[in-house]
Amino acid sequence: MKNTSFRLISFLVLISILFNFSIPRAEAYPELWISQEKLNFGRCTKDSIPVKKFTINNIHDKPTKVTLTPSQVWIHLSVTSFEAISQEIEVKLDPTNLSFKPGLYLENIKIESDVCNLTVPIRLDLVEKKVTIMFTFDNPLALVDGKEVLMEYPPFIYKGKILLPIGIVCQSFGANVIYDGEEKTIDIEYKDIKAFLRVGDTKMILNGKEYKIFEPTIRLGRTFLDWRVIYQIFGAKETYIYHTRSIKIEY
Repeated sequence: MKNTSFRLISFLVLISILFNFSIPRAEAYPELWISQEKLNFGRCTKDSIPVKKFTINNIHDKPTKVTLTPSQVWIHLSVTSFEAISQEIEVKLDPTNLSFKPGLYLENIKIESDVCNLTVPIRLDLVEKKVTIMFTFDNPLALVDGKEVLMEYPPFIYKGKILLPIGIVCQSFGANVIYDGEEKTIDIEYKDIKAFLRVGDTKMILNGKEYKIFEPTIRLGRTFLDWRVIYQIFGAKETYIYHTRSIKIEY
């Protein structure tokens, strides 16, 4: 009798364990939807900081009480509290009256509500002046802030993509680039930005996330990247000037 009871209890315990594993557990999701996961102001001077906007929505279309608190006094918000289903927030950074030094500033906006609490990261790369690079097809001379720099191979078009020499770009931006000739890998680092690429590979790891890209290419021992990949990594402003067949990069 005792053995029968023991077996019955063991069977019930086993059934309970299997039952708990078989039922998918519900995950808690925030009830607020934010249009921007991160406010990246990019590389700016004190006089060139843009205004960013993001929207907060209640996914259930219910009015929500929300309070926003920036981590620094120089982060100005158009609205710091509201009660609504949806609200647009304008964010201005104003370091002009503070003793800011050039550098990377990682701050945030805390969002507290009656349904959930969230945080929106803010990134500002403050510099004294921006860098301007001018490339021209078939011209081995690049202009970096108006000064001529000789390249071993000029920019070219390959499979419909504009390819630029990443070495000059990284050096001008103050970034480090390491090329491993045996593994054919490219490591790029700039402050909090880390990118890993491989020649001939259409995958890039940028800050831990994988992105599909146009494959890096080697010409005369130099590494070339699609100009859109340069934008993905740095967020630099890129302009194509048709009448001179030039590419202007500002960062």
